[in-house]
Amino acid sequence: MTSTETTGQGLPTMEAPEPRIPGILTNQTATSLRSSVQGEANDPLAQPVVPAATAPRALPDPLRFPQKVSELRSGQLQAPESGSDRTCVLPKGLTFTGEAHYPCDVRIDGVVDGKITAEPDRTITVESEGQFKGSLKATNVRIEGSADGDITATGGLASFGAKSVCKGHITYGRLKIAEGADVEASMKKLAA
Repeated sequence: MTSTETTGQGLPTMEAPEPRIPGILTNQTATSLRSSVQGEANDPLAQPVVPAATAPRALPDPLRFPQKVSELRSGQLQAPESGSDRTCVLPKGLTFTGEAHYPCDVRIDGVVDGKITAEPDRTITVESEGQFKGSLKATNVRIEGSADGDITATGGLASFGAKSVCKGHITYGRLKIAEGADVEASMKKLAA
């Protein structure tokens, strides 16, 4: 806003408004902000405003991995109990190459090339989209997808679903092959 005053000569003078630039405070706005901040300094409930970019963030607790083999052996880090009903899943899209020993049931939905063993009284399952090449060893082995290699069902059941494809060597206690299964393997029954 502009205001007009008259000078001693009777000519009107005009006062120009302060320029307004976005992000820049005018003298009047700065003065009003200073007075409001000073008033809040006496208010015990007033909280300082911290920009989001500089606000400290809480960090999550770090994962703890064993530093020494002795930590695992001493029982400080416990694996799931062998009697628990847990299933370890190697999901679709995962490609695993190597050797693994599981204390739980195992379900293979991805592609595995290697040696997989499970604790006694556990089952390894190769699901319909799963692919396995290598060595499988568990009490029970169930193949619904494709498997190529040594399959050992130590005293339990080796079963092959209707759409399974299997090549290699099969060692079993009991055997179940569904109609339509493509099993081309040498087989050996374990002594009872």
